[in-house]
Amino acid sequence: MLLYGTVTSPFVRRVRVVAEELGLPVTMVDSSTVEGQERLRKITPIWKIPVAEIDGQVIFDSNQIIEYLFEEHGHGPLRAMRPATRVEERNLIAAVDGALEAAIRLFYVRRDGQDPAQIPYLAKERDRITEVMGWLDRRVESGYCTSDRRFGLGELVLYSSLSWMRFRDVYPIDRHSNLVAFEAEHQRRPSLASSAPR
Repeated sequence: MLLYGTVTSPFVRRVRVVAEELGLPVTMVDSSTVEGQERLRKITPIWKIPVAEIDGQVIFDSNQIIEYLFEEHGHGPLRAMRPATRVEERNLIAAVDGALEAAIRLFYVRRDGQDPAQIPYLAKERDRITEVMGWLDRRVESGYCTSDRRFGLGELVLYSSLSWMRFRDVYPIDRHSNLVAFEAEHQRRPSLASSAPR
């Protein structure tokens, strides 16, 4: 698999973790370089990462890439979604992604030298993150996203997002004791340790 993206992107990290868990080799194209960005823009009209080239196909978006990998290679050691908890887990993933995308917008505005507190729309984004984090904190008391205490896509999405928020210092995760315990539960998983943003 040829994977376009950066090692700091939480969305790219999800694909890297799934590939490692399934024993699939990944060659990265660093989209933070001029050459990498040019290559990325030639294969996707949306200019977003990750993008993967697999078996002669170009696949946009981490969710699509991961779904393709699961369909072609199974789930390996990762927990597959079960019918009984599928809606619950997909809702959790949607909530995490909503908070993460809001946090990314805040990060880029701040990085571009603007004060997010001075932009009314971003106040709503901050409130969205806070609401989602509280909601998540009440749902991961056991360190897992479902009653099935195995690591699956929900755990990966949540862990990679919390890790990115810490790395970029965009949200104080430590105010949520269950989310801190969730991180501690999974931090030694080899695929998470080897893919940590740096």
